[in-house]
Amino acid sequence: MTIGLHQSPTEANDVALDYLNEISIKMMEGGLGNAQIGDRFWWWSPNSDSENVTNILFLKENALFILSSHSYKNLVDLARTLDEDIKRKADYLKIDEAISVPKIESVSLAKSNLKEGDSIKIAIQATDPSNEPLEYQTQPGLIKFQGDPENVFTFVASRDQVDEPFFGSHKLKFVVINKSNVVSAVAERIVTIIP
Repeated sequence: MTIGLHQSPTEANDVALDYLNEISIKMMEGGLGNAQIGDRFWWWSPNSDSENVTNILFLKENALFILSSHSYKNLVDLARTLDEDIKRKADYLKIDEAISVPKIESVSLAKSNLKEGDSIKIAIQATDPSNEPLEYQTQPGLIKFQGDPENVFTFVASRDQVDEPFFGSHKLKFVVINKSNVVSAVAERIVTIIP
């Protein structure tokens, strides 16, 4: 199970939609019998069998929950219980009042126009108000070379690394997540592959 806390419900929704767009399975929204989980939810199972759900993603206010298991048979009940527990506890915490949100300060690219075969290093500078350790994530997943710092990634203008159409602009997205699972706002950069 993965839980991400975001600055607002809108941002959590945007991150969920980005995630759903990037994964290889096509999750269905709602429509799982009479189950309503969270404010919005998606699910997937082999052969669309609603009795054998293996993946659930749901939003509750500014929180994003991702549950996945091929052996645990009560994933829907677990998600519903999480949702009910959240409802019973108390009012939602305002993330800017109670939780320290990490922030991406900058994303540095040596250049943004590349020819086929070119590569560039991308460095993410981020801070966390509570000085918690940060995890760096990119969409699409960029290359990490051994010996590179944790905040440095490599983009390669290669046809096996870049979606079609190959030539043209490609959007790269970056987030950082602190140890408390609080997620920064998404930072975006554009790289353009030229003939």
